[in-house]
Amino acid sequence: MIRRVVITALLLSVAWPAFAQEKRYAAPRTPWGHPDLQGVWTSDDARTVPLQRPPELGERRTLTDQEFAARKQRDDETRGDVKGAAGTFVGEVGTRTLRQTSIVVSPANGRVPARTPAADQRMAAIANGVNPLLPRSWADRSLFERCISRGPLAALPTLYGNGLRIVQSPTAVVVSHEMIHEARVIPIDGRPPVNAALKSYMGIRPGAGMATRS
Repeated sequence: MIRRVVITALLLSVAWPAFAQEKRYAAPRTPWGHPDLQGVWTSDDARTVPLQRPPELGERRTLTDQEFAARKQRDDETRGDVKGAAGTFVGEVGTRTLRQTSIVVSPANGRVPARTPAADQRMAAIANGVNPLLPRSWADRSLFERCISRGPLAALPTLYGNGLRIVQSPTAVVVSHEMIHEARVIPIDGRPPVNAALKSYMGIRPGAGMATRS
């Protein structure tokens, strides 16, 4: 017995220095030194995270253990309900439950900023001018319905097609979306737009508007 204890102590004395010197995890970097985000990702599991944070949660970004347990129970029940199903609602929840309180992370309250009065007037004019159930022509259908673009918010999870491919260069990050197969090119070298009057469905300047995380 004493011999076994001595042998174990010797083994630990040899192994411990190597364990203590083990390097801490370092996030991958590109050859030019930027954080390497490249790869194919999905936002499927964010489907049960609300876009906006409930007001009572204030600026809290994550759920408490009790709140997380309640969300997980709800998600597990939903997964069980659709396990043998087929069609649209099979993808109603992802395979994991996340602790995020909202997809919107900026502003700090996790809520979409209110529209300006001018934007409200523009949306009211559109609503009054077109009956979505009785379109006058193909032009009355949205860009999404016509498979032209979902815009920068294409990264938000939907029922299917939530794949995102990220490719980087020293001067830009490109996010390609599975849905509609369009790409958002984000310059990161501070360059001005080639033509400020030229508008893009996917946006021409990074860092504008609300930020989201998925």
